[in-house]
Amino acid sequence: MIRVQDDISLRRQCELLAVSRSGLYYEPVGTSAEELALMRRIDELHLRWPFYGSRKLCEALRGEGLRVNRKHMQRLMRLMGLESVAPKPSTSEPAPEHQSSLRLVSLELELEAERPSGRVAWEREFAGIDRA
Repeated sequence: MIRVQDDISLRRQCELLAVSRSGLYYEPVGTSAEELALMRRIDELHLRWPFYGSRKLCEALRGEGLRVNRKHMQRLMRLMGLESVAPKPSTSEPAPEHQSSLRLVSLELELEAERPSGRVAWEREFAGIDRA
């Protein structure tokens, strides 16, 4: 890709390829054996308890005597493509494409101007709800 040549300088070659000169000399560091062992253990725990998230996996590893930070755990889980199967936040919120009955009542109020107040429509809407 980039070779030392007399006719085109190294600086110009990097410029033409849109590569920084400092990036030219960078050699990526491989994953250490400790990191691979930790990733293997995280995978084993995730297979055993797929509903554990990063916090609970950290607790499990700390119980085994391993030192692991939650941020590091999150990075490794993201790198490995692991995700908890537990319900995510905001799962009980309705989908935005579904109109709620309260929205429909407010539309009725806008369309029907003969009612003396909006209170009548609200009372009618909640009259059918059984309170236990």
